Amino acid sequence: EQEKLEIKMFPGMKTFLKEIDFIVITSNIGSIVKKYLNKHNLKPKRVIGAEHETSKVKKILKIKNNKIFYVGDTVGDIKEGKQAKVKTVAVTWGFHNKELLKKENPDFIVDSITELQNIYILNN
Repeated sequence: EQEKLEIKMFPGMKTFLKEIDFIVITSNIGSIVKKYLNKHNLKPKRVIGAEHETSKVKKILKIKNNKIFYVGDTVGDIKEGKQAKVKTVAVTWGFHNKELLKKENPDFIVDSITELQNIYILNN
């Protein structure tokens, strides 16, 4: 748990998250994610962790509406978002590289927080 609380946030992400309503869907334990977000003064609408459901697809379907963008940094994230039939955004600064993410045909692929912000602005 302590290691997860020490993970550095990608530069600019904190500012972006403070400006929007967001829900965190994670395979981690929700209480750990909440502690991390609280440490950074971030207030998600909800955190849906592994203690609620193991399937990210089912988690997405619980909150699905026409404005959902599932943002992820792995091939699995993109596959799960597509299975749940929501728009997917692959971020290239995480676990999988851009070339690998592109193979899953996300709706959007972004290299920066600015690009992520632009997608958010254009769709809200």
